[in-house]
Amino acid sequence: MPAVHETAYPRLKEAVTPTDLAEVYTPTRKEIALAIDTSPRPEARLGFLILLKTFQRLGYFVLVGEVPKSIVEHIANYLGVDPSSDDLLRYDESGTRRRHIPIIRAFLNVQPFNSAARTLTATVVREAARTKDDLADLINVAIEELIRNRFELPGFTTLLKEAQRGRAEVNRGLYRHVALVLGEEGRGQLDRLLAVDDATGRSSWDAIRDDAGRPTLTHLKHLVDRLHWLQTLNVGASALETVAHVKVQHFATEAKSLDAARMLETQPQKRYTLAAALIRVQVARTLDDLGETLIKRMTKIDHNGEEALADYRKRHQDRTDELIAILHDLVTVMQDEVSARVALASMRAVVGDQSSNRHRLPTRVDRRHFEVCLFSQIVAELKAGDLCIEGSDQFADYRSQLVPWAEYQRSVTGYGEQVGFPVEGRAFVTRLQEYLAHLAAETDRGFPNNEFLRFEDGEPVLRRLPRRKESKHVKALERRIAERLEPLDILDVLVDTENWLHWTRFFGPISGFDAKLGAARARYVATTFCFGCNLGPSQTARSLDGFDRRQIAWVDQRHITEENLDEAITALINEYNRFLLPKLWGSGKHASADGMKWNLYEQNLLSEYHIRYGGYGGIGYYHVSDTYVALFSHFIPCGVWEAVYILDGLLKNRSDIQPDTVHADTQGQSTPVFGLAYLLGIDLMPRIRNWKGLTLFRPSKTARYKHIDSLFTDVIDWSLIETHLPDMLRVVLSIRAGRISASTILRKLGTYSRKNRLYQAFQELGRVVRTAFLLRFLHDAELRRVIQAATNKSESFNRFVQWLFFGGEGLIAENDRDQQRKLIKYNHLVANCLIFHNVQAQTRVLRQLADEGHEFDEATLSRLSPYLTEHVNRFGKYTVNLDRTSPAPDYTLSPRPRPPMPRPVLASVSL
Repeated sequence: MPAVHETAYPRLKEAVTPTDLAEVYTPTRKEIALAIDTSPRPEARLGFLILLKTFQRLGYFVLVGEVPKSIVEHIANYLGVDPSSDDLLRYDESGTRRRHIPIIRAFLNVQPFNSAARTLTATVVREAARTKDDLADLINVAIEELIRNRFELPGFTTLLKEAQRGRAEVNRGLYRHVALVLGEEGRGQLDRLLAVDDATGRSSWDAIRDDAGRPTLTHLKHLVDRLHWLQTLNVGASALETVAHVKVQHFATEAKSLDAARMLETQPQKRYTLAAALIRVQVARTLDDLGETLIKRMTKIDHNGEEALADYRKRHQDRTDELIAILHDLVTVMQDEVSARVALASMRAVVGDQSSNRHRLPTRVDRRHFEVCLFSQIVAELKAGDLCIEGSDQFADYRSQLVPWAEYQRSVTGYGEQVGFPVEGRAFVTRLQEYLAHLAAETDRGFPNNEFLRFEDGEPVLRRLPRRKESKHVKALERRIAERLEPLDILDVLVDTENWLHWTRFFGPISGFDAKLGAARARYVATTFCFGCNLGPSQTARSLDGFDRRQIAWVDQRHITEENLDEAITALINEYNRFLLPKLWGSGKHASADGMKWNLYEQNLLSEYHIRYGGYGGIGYYHVSDTYVALFSHFIPCGVWEAVYILDGLLKNRSDIQPDTVHADTQGQSTPVFGLAYLLGIDLMPRIRNWKGLTLFRPSKTARYKHIDSLFTDVIDWSLIETHLPDMLRVVLSIRAGRISASTILRKLGTYSRKNRLYQAFQELGRVVRTAFLLRFLHDAELRRVIQAATNKSESFNRFVQWLFFGGEGLIAENDRDQQRKLIKYNHLVANCLIFHNVQAQTRVLRQLADEGHEFDEATLSRLSPYLTEHVNRFGKYTVNLDRTSPAPDYTLSPRPRPPMPRPVLASVSL
């Protein structure tokens, strides 16, 4: 159940900024005149204006006694009225307030929340519930529609109850519809899936929930058989055709959390809908798995073929050398000035009898070789998106997921204004040309004064930046902080942050069938500790008093999803963003993306052998803010190019920290990624290894430069960008609309997309953007330092989360991909809890030191880090004590350190 702060329902903040006071709560002359005309007494005028200005901000009336003091004093100053007057305190209970409310409604042309508003709310909620399932989303839709129709907002509870009623009513209608379309035979077939076999003790329902194994030939055959079996069970596919994809996914998630016994206890119509949804999703997933397995099998065959070819060349090297020698002798003979007859005789003597090497043209095709060629081409077409698998998700026709052209035409102009570039092809290209030409000219002019860039033997050489000296004050301050940090267990950290922030509020029964969980908060904290530190239910039960391994596994399976974990992580980030200290570490506008290998067993489809790290595993891919907190996490295969996922982390990030610049290493970039990032309004600034091997492109054929001309080796095809700009922007608008993810489209736009014109257009645009970035990289030493610092923070975070994942020797023992992704999210949540706790502890110690007269400035504070582990114990016997008392987090650093600094730095940010 969502809380008010998780929705768009407007609320008054206790801490009001001077900007808000000036822009939102300052009464106009017209409003002051209305207050004077309405009320003869000054206190009543003040009450009127407070009511008016807060209503303009909120959309509903509040009690003056609940309005923050800063707002009351600000409005009182404009009237010259004493805000502490007893008459103002009595205003809320007076008839004057009741008389003012209709006057304010008339002045603002707003209607009260009446029967028409209730009808409107019920209608829009039920319409939204057909495509959305989250209550917060339904409430937000209702709020938006009420405001648009100029209705006063009701209490939050009214909206929450209406959202619950509307969702339940729509879902019941869907259940009836699916059950009716299935018919008696279809319902019977689904019921038979829940019957338990006496011999095996398992039902067919368990098999439906199974995940794919390794991409071996045996498992490939098993997947084919599984697909045929699931297709015979997919009797509800037609019934679900009219149900929104997001609803089907939600039903499937709920169904997967239930075993056969729990499904049998579910209301029949709902049971049939859940079962049909899960089967439909599993059919699509099996098709995805077949495509993925085929790709991996063919990749291995191609690799083996390359090795076999290399071996063949090695074994026939003598014959190759002999042929080269013959060719050399033939060329020598041809160069002799002799008659044609003599030359021909000499050539025959050189060649000799080569009849044994002659073969007839083949009359038949080798079937196995032909199949290898055929399937290699199929794989290439699948990866490029030129071939699709009907009914699949990952290999579906991506073009069907793009916004219609009519919607594109309605949206593209507004999008261009939002991101700040023209959307007409000619104007877009002209602007890019001018930008690239300007950067190239600027870099060329600055070359003589660029002490870090030089040319040696025609190659550019970029000298390393001098390392900044670590201030002795930083080390001294770190020691003082460490001495005062309270020794803690990881579980203490989770308990403290839960008591402060109540992040477990996002967890709850996936199925509405489940009863309320007893001691829910304690169980949620224990489960997070269990999976976030990779202890496993059995070891956790041995380490925690009063917990059973089955209870912990139950909570994980029935109460916590990836989406829940993301919501809890986002809530932690938002609270973390209230601290002042991290704002000295970064602006929040930069983030770095980096991957780290996690060890896996081999018996699953995601696990691959990683050449660089050795061993089987997957990649945890994290987006870390320059304020040190991790914003988003993925779990991806080792074999994928990490740049495919670099934009997803920013686009899916729902926290208050919203970076517009992302840094990465070489794996985090490619020309299509540069192009797509630019159109999405994201500045991609990676740290590229072997950057000098990349091609820099001239803005025009005639462009020449005095100092850096040798860097440029090609020219941009501007006509290609101009022609296909609408196609590229259509992709971008589709990503923004949530119809397709950036990673999905980037998987299609790989190096295997040579004949795909969309790939070529994104590649050409990316060449422009990457060339511009490289010019900035060479010209601006401070930019290189920023990139280095950002990527260092990512690497530090990787070590930090690995330190927290201490159970099971760091091996993810799960073979189910959904559970693997959840483990990464659990670990991310635990890491953010510890980061939050460390920052609040540092803030508390810094306040103590400042009060004692210790001196430290911004430069010293900016060198601190929240990745502290020395005071945290990972092992031992634990107790989940939610009654543990700890001081509430203080987000400020005031009073300011003494003596006075060059400029006031540590301004107060109150709770």
